[in-house]
Amino acid sequence: MKKGEKVSDEQRAKLSAASIRRYSDPAEREKAKEIYLAWHGPGHGMVGTPTYASWYSMKSRCGNPKKPNYRFYGGRGITVCERWLTFVNFYADMGERPSGMTLDRIDGDGNYEPGNCRWATATEQARNRRTRVVRDDDQPAVLCEPRSGPAVA
Repeated sequence: MKKGEKVSDEQRAKLSAASIRRYSDPAEREKAKEIYLAWHGPGHGMVGTPTYASWYSMKSRCGNPKKPNYRFYGGRGITVCERWLTFVNFYADMGERPSGMTLDRIDGDGNYEPGNCRWATATEQARNRRTRVVRDDDQPAVLCEPRSGPAVA
């Protein structure tokens, strides 16, 4: 299929990056990628990879009010820097997503931009999470990680 060629409704349904990942059969996955590229033009060849999925999810949760997690990201004013609105720039700055890691903002109140993002494990992200503490006496609470070793009295 060549760019500009008419695409059927059935083929159009196969165009999203998410739908390409759903194909377990390698031949079907390659056909879906071919259709996607014919519709969108030649690209970076990263559609359907974990790195592309992280980039796409980042943009969605910050820019699409219909997404369930939008309120925690775009709804709080978290944005994606202009440079990262293009996948190729995001990839140039962040590189390939390592296995077992996901995209993390170092400053949880900061934007998605170079210098504030890293690939992190689930444990690293859990330590970097916003924490809500409610106390009956309205006094501030101090949270810390448990110490390793014996308790100190």
